[in-house]
Parts: sequence; C-alpha cells; structure tokens
Amino acid sequence: MDINKEIEEKITVASADIGGKTSKKTSFKKIAKQALEHAAVVVEHFVPGGEIQGDYFVALNPTRADQNLGSFKLNLKTGQWGEFRPGFEASGSDLTSWVSYVKGISQGQAAKLITQFLATVDKPQIKSARLQKVDVWTPISAPAEAEDAGKTMFGNILNRTATYEYRNADDKVVCFVHRCDSAGHKSFLLQSFCEGPDGKREWRYQGPCIPRSLYRLDVLTHRPDSPVLVCEGEKSADAAQSLFPDYVCVTSMNGAKSAAKSDWSPLKGRLVSLWADNDDAGLKYVAEVAVILRNIDPTITLSLLKPITVCAGNDAKGQPVLTPGFNAPEGWDAANAVDEGWTADHMKLLGDDAWEELPVTAIEGTTYAVGEFQVSDEGVFRVFEKDGKAFSTLVCSRLDVIALTHDVNGENWGRLLRFKDTDGGVHEWSLPQDMLIGGEYRSILLGLGLNIYVLKPEVLHSYLMQANPKARAICVNKIGWHQDVFVMPDETFGRSDERILLQTKGVDGNRFRVSGGLIEWQRNVADLCRGNSRLIFAVSASLYESRFMGLQLFTR
Repeated sequence: MDINKEIEEKITVASADIGGKTSKKTSFKKIAKQALEHAAVVVEHFVPGGEIQGDYFVALNPTRADQNLGSFKLNLKTGQWGEFRPGFEASGSDLTSWVSYVKGISQGQAAKLITQFLATVDKPQIKSARLQKVDVWTPISAPAEAEDAGKTMFGNILNRTATYEYRNADDKVVCFVHRCDSAGHKSFLLQSFCEGPDGKREWRYQGPCIPRSLYRLDVLTHRPDSPVLVCEGEKSADAAQSLFPDYVCVTSMNGAKSAAKSDWSPLKGRLVSLWADNDDAGLKYVAEVAVILRNIDPTITLSLLKPITVCAGNDAKGQPVLTPGFNAPEGWDAANAVDEGWTADHMKLLGDDAWEELPVTAIEGTTYAVGEFQVSDEGVFRVFEKDGKAFSTLVCSRLDVIALTHDVNGENWGRLLRFKDTDGGVHEWSLPQDMLIGGEYRSILLGLGLNIYVLKPEVLHSYLMQANPKARAICVNKIGWHQDVFVMPDETFGRSDERILLQTKGVDGNRFRVSGGLIEWQRNVADLCRGNSRLIFAVSASLYESRFMGLQLFTR
C-alpha cells in the first residue's frame, strides 16, 4: 500500500470538510436579517450550551479555553456581539459575522451555513429548553484537593479498565477519561470538575470546555525540545511512549471522532510524527490532524510511520531482532505492538527508513482575510466599497503567504509563498522583501505558473505586505550546510527546530536534479572506492560530515 497516496487522499477529504467555499452571490445583509428573526435557535445551534439573560445570549467562547460565562455576549434583538476579555477583544454587528468568528471561517461560508440551517426552521424565536436552563455547570481546572475527591467516585464505574488524566500546561487536572471494556466493546466516560451557578464545585460526568487540552499536554510543556508523536487514543499514546521514550506521545480526546475539538496549537513549531491505526478510521484521523496542524503552522514538518512489515523478537543471546513476514491486522496500533513484544530497542532497529515525510500541499479549502483582501481557492480578491455597494477584483490565483523569513541575525526579511500552477503542481518560493520595490518578482511568479490578473503592481504588492502569518523560517543565501541541515534550492535535508530554506533573488530550478537511486550510486560510485581508504573517507565526509552516513551507504 502506498501510504503517502492514501494519506494524501484523506487529507484532500479532510481539507474539504474543514474548509469550504465562499459564494460571491451571497447577500450578507439579507441573511443576517433572516438570522436575527430566528436568533434564539441560531445561536443555540452554532454555540450550544449557552443561556439567555434578558435580551442577551451569553455563552462560553469556543475560540479559546473559556471557563466562565460573562465576557462573550450577543444581543438577540440587534445582533450586535462582543468578546470583552482583555487580549481577545472582538465585536460585530450581525449574526453572520458572529458565526464567522465562532467557527473561524469567512463571512461567505458563515452565510452559507446559516442559510442551510434556516431552511430547517419553521417558527421564529423558538425558545429551547437548553437555552432556558439555569442550572449550568461550567468545567474548570481542578484544584489539587479535588483530585482525591474525584477518584473516590471511580469505583462506581461499571467495567472500568483504565483512567486517563488530562492536565493543562500548569499541571492542573481538567478531565478524567474512563475507559470501559465489555464483551469486546469499548466506551468512554468523561468526568470534569465543574462549578455550578451557586458556586458549588464537584466532579460531574461531562466533558471539558472546547477547545480541549491534548493528552499529556503537561509533559509536552515540560519537554519543549522533544519531538512529538501523535497517536489515536490514550491507550496507544501510553504504549507509544514506551516505544519512543525520546518523543512526547500525545492524542486528542475521543480519538478519531473529535480531533477538531482539541487545541493543537502547542505543537506549532515542533517536529511532529504521526502513527495511524491500521484501518480507514486511523488514516482519516492522522489526515485530519495533518490538515489542522498545517493550518496552524504551514511550515511544520510532518512524518508518518510506515506500515510495519516485520516481527519483533530476540536472538539466542537475548538481543532484539526483526524478522520479515508480518502483516498487521485491522486496527493494529501501538498498544498491540507492545502486547506482541515490541520494545524501544526494536523500534530503533527500524531506523529512519520507518518514517515517510508527508508532502507539503497547498492550504486548500480554507478561506481567510488579509486586510482588504480575501483568499480562497478561487484566488486572491481585493474587496472594496463604492457608492455603498460592495465590489471585488480578482488579483491573482490562490497565493498563500505561509511564513515570514529572516536570517540568523534577524535581517534579510522575506515572505515564503506557496501556490499552484495551472497543472496543479505546488510551488514554494521565498521572496526577498526588498524585491517588492520593483516588479521583477512578478515576472518570477508568472514564470513559475502563478496567474496574475491585475496590471497595477501596487495591488499585489499591498497584499503581500499586509500578509502577516505567525510562522517563521530561517533563510540562507547559498546552497550547502547550515547548522545540521543541507539546503538545496527546492528541498532541505535533515531536521532542525526551525525550518531553514534558500532565499535568493532568482529562481534556478535547473542546476540540481536527482538521477538514479541508491543501487546505482553504490554500483557506480561506492564500488569503485573499495580498497581505497582515502576515497571512502572523502566521499563519506562530503555526504554527511562526520555522521557516518556515507559509510552506511557503502555497506548496505
């Protein structure tokens, strides 16, 4: 099975599910007016669990780890809303902008969702029982004295086989997940420490606030330089931790069902690997996680553990050995591997060949604003008003500014661009910022396959300068070794804490090409060096300095 092809297909589906497209014919004002007529049911549908206080709908803000009602409100009569917590201030004047905010999507996508929902509503201002419910319990981080109080309840859970603690970055418990196994089936019971409307606090059987913490977030915080391995489910994550002790093994609550409900931002800038369960659900899970992580950090390096085709065992001296012929059954995961005798020493025998880097694809299916510009799969549009009417102009085909670049001295700033040509080929180019003074960069982009539709260079210039992604990358001005990586024009070999790439004022894709493979290299280079220690040393040093990679290639 071509695992990368399988994952790419799943990523395409996951991107479509998470993203969406904007309808240019949508009348935002008309839809906002219709939504206001049905405000009570609209707000409950998109942010369930809130309550009505007078003319206001008050809820926990789903865009952050909100734990208390009060700062996030919407007026059900006017549609005006606001988030008033310092550092998270936001506001709007209608339900379209409100849905856009809580879902993290464009107003066009929000209008489409509202329209689809309104088609199912018959009567305006239907007051639901949930909205009128006053007895609202809010999950909070559990103080230390609450942990023992919670554990006294665990003995009453039928068929409980394991309990997993979810802690936040401050080491405070936010939730317990109880696994229950019975007759070959598994189920999970969530338990959070909550505060009631009267101030009473107790453990209750309900989930924590969304977005939820990752499993082992506390360990992730204490080990900021460790690589990360994402598995599906707490049992697999614990098992994987014993197999990969140098990693921090994490997962999201509810596994494959709710990846998007967890906060994955702590993985930004980390080296992340993925272990998919051997089934369709496992591939879908890692594909969805890949999409989420790429949207958080477009420059992130993601590697996937290839399907394991060997068995773990020991030789006569008790040393770990691997033997071919293993065919993983449906659903096989890290926990199964541990049960079958796999250890960290066995995993080391797999070497780097066990991992396959996921290709960096365009950020398809997402729509976002950059100042006066709107970016979607249809392209980059400049949106403006004239005589009270909204207009949009197509600037160029989709062009994502995925990172800001600079050298190790904080100079030579640039912008890492990603786009597709007409045939769907993905291109990346690190544009030196000082090239924006002239128009030469437009010629380079056109030559690489970007379609530019505006004649005035200042329009595209304005878009590029207004883009301010959070991701950063280190740029260098020449090919070769930089720190522990080898930089080529279109690829960087090796892994580092920050992405390192070539940034020049031109694009030369013809100087370097891959020709042949390992066997050809061994036959035409390595074999000719046999018996000559100086040649072996010289070639080995040129390949990978003192890391002995060259010697490994000679002896394979």
